[in-house]
Amino acid sequence: MAFTIQPTGLEYFQKKQSVHVPAGVAHRFYASWEDGLWDLLRVAAIPSGSTVLVPEFFCQDVVDNMASHGLEAVWYPVDENFQTEPETFAYWLEKYQPAVVVILHTVGITNQLFQHNQLWKDSLPPDSLLIEDSVHRVLKPEDVHLLHDRHVVMDSLRKVVPVAGSNMYGSPEFLTYEPTPFFKTLLYQIALFGWWAVFQLWLSLARLPLGKMWNRYMNLLAEWAMLEAYEIIGDNFFAGRAWNIFPWMAKHIAFHTIEQKKSQQVDLYQRLLSPVWSQYCQPVVFPPPDASRLRAFPVRLEIPEAQRILQILRKNGILVRFELNDNPWSTKRKVIYLPLGPHLTDNDIHTICHELTLAVETMAN
Repeated sequence: MAFTIQPTGLEYFQKKQSVHVPAGVAHRFYASWEDGLWDLLRVAAIPSGSTVLVPEFFCQDVVDNMASHGLEAVWYPVDENFQTEPETFAYWLEKYQPAVVVILHTVGITNQLFQHNQLWKDSLPPDSLLIEDSVHRVLKPEDVHLLHDRHVVMDSLRKVVPVAGSNMYGSPEFLTYEPTPFFKTLLYQIALFGWWAVFQLWLSLARLPLGKMWNRYMNLLAEWAMLEAYEIIGDNFFAGRAWNIFPWMAKHIAFHTIEQKKSQQVDLYQRLLSPVWSQYCQPVVFPPPDASRLRAFPVRLEIPEAQRILQILRKNGILVRFELNDNPWSTKRKVIYLPLGPHLTDNDIHTICHELTLAVETMAN
């Protein structure tokens, strides 16, 4: 078998009952996280040349697209467990006075800046747009907690469920605007829908019981489609609203099933990989409650051994890669994401852990 971190199988992720946005929270739905950002920049009247503060572990493609919309990115420091000291964050806020600030829950790990917001909130410029980036989480609407009127929370469904699109939550006093009309981005929307359909097709075909070679080939095609999507998603200058089918699917996500399964799988990963931790690879530390919120199980690999371990894993069917490998954080170490989700069995987790164990043992020998 071959495994990727991409979720597959709608039947595992959907339920009949729909979820509702709580009172006091406004909601918008976009084709992607970046599409939502373009509307935010428009309605918040962020001037060209403004500074956006982003964490050291962040997507370079998004930073490049921000530049095309007039934003100048400044990277703030993030430690090996994807956290930033609140006092350090306050210093960067005061130094750069950013118009836009991004705080990322990396891999779904709760960013402790929100737990300690009282230590930096007064340093945030009053007109700054604060974006809580939840792209690595299956975000329940009732978990949205806003610090002020210009605080928005955004996810990216395609990373965590087999659905395209992005939810945006914010204050009703701020999200009063109408999103960009759908027809204005029609060609872009057609391209996105075509990509999503092809991507899901390859993932679905990979599940057919036609042998290891078939499974590996289809998963590689799905990976290729996913990487090609980076050249499409968010590159349109105007914000895409997404086809109506996607917000409907987003309302029927089986949150409880996903969280319960991921929590069990994280526990299994931790038990199976406890003998593996060494000078070559280390666990990323996160609070126990975050086990159910993770996009994947993160493993930190040390340079220069990281490349060899990755090659061994991919050769043996574990089709992981270095995540966000083009940012300042990744020049110091690498991280891979091991798959999680209700589409996986315990036997799958055992297989993945076995291959990682063999890869690390090969390095040790």
